[in-house]
Amino acid sequence: MFEKMKPKKILLIDDDEAIHKAMDLIFGKVCQHTIVYVSSREQGLVALAKNPDTDVILCDYNRDNMNGYDFTKQIRTNRGYSRYSQIPIIGIDFPESQREFLTRHRQKPLDYKTLVKDLEEIFGG
Repeated sequence: MFEKMKPKKILLIDDDEAIHKAMDLIFGKVCQHTIVYVSSREQGLVALAKNPDTDVILCDYNRDNMNGYDFTKQIRTNRGYSRYSQIPIIGIDFPESQREFLTRHRQKPLDYKTLVKDLEEIFGG
């Protein structure tokens, strides 16, 4: 399961250090994906500008200055981010009413095998 897909660049937006460590182990070390970690959605927008070759975004909802819905709406509808508008976004813990801009949605605790399957389905590998 873990070896099928060509390595991708993943932007992970989550303030939970345990999620960062688990993602690094599963997706970085086992699957050989490159992971860019940030803690806030504002940092996510900056990280996209610095990493325009991002293949997929994993974004926690959280409720700081910019929640996950506001972030995904910016990516999908703001002309200034149009170059990123087709990047798949997997949302984590989004309220059901705020999932319209997501490619997929998952709840914590995350099942990493399901995330790997999501990536394989999104990228056809």
